[in-house]
Amino acid sequence: DQPERHLQRDQQTLHARRAALSGDVGVGAVARLADQLDLRRVYSSTDLAIFENMAALPTVAVLDERSALTSAQALEASLLAEALTARSALLPGFDPTIVNRGSLSAGTVHVAVPFSQRWQMTVDGARIAPRVAFGATTAFDAPVAGTVEIRLRASSAQRLLVALQVALWLVIVAIAFNPSRFRGRVRAARQVVEVSLRSDDGGRVVL
Repeated sequence: DQPERHLQRDQQTLHARRAALSGDVGVGAVARLADQLDLRRVYSSTDLAIFENMAALPTVAVLDERSALTSAQALEASLLAEALTARSALLPGFDPTIVNRGSLSAGTVHVAVPFSQRWQMTVDGARIAPRVAFGATTAFDAPVAGTVEIRLRASSAQRLLVALQVALWLVIVAIAFNPSRFRGRVRAARQVVEVSLRSDDGGRVVL
């Protein structure tokens, strides 16, 4: 749930030295990392470069006040002006396929998933509307603390598919356990037995 905050590029490993000689990575890799908009070089020497991912946040986190304000802006300049920070991680082991429950303090909850109105969050049963965060992801502004639940509501297509599957299973069960069909088979079996007995009686010879 917690992405890597720092990236380390060691240029003294055997692989790095070979790559530098062949011109594949090495200095070029460090330069490409430096070009990343959300990476900031925090240490550099002849044999080591360390970058900080300024946008690293847990999958579900309670943002600090400054990051919460930044999340409401979609401008690239505002996103890169300073590092994003979270007051705390929330819902470790977050799974979008189930209902996730936890304890929440009041604040802005950021969920690192593409924005959708199907995302639902409740605090002590009160529903909080989702909003777009950082121009792409999902956030909820919770004014009170309490027990939080986050879930992804099934789409109309998913609900229709489940309904069709249930209907098909009901049809299959009805066909397999149809009482009238079972009684018809019993009657047919009895008729076969009666015909067989009559044939046996008709074939007897009385001396």
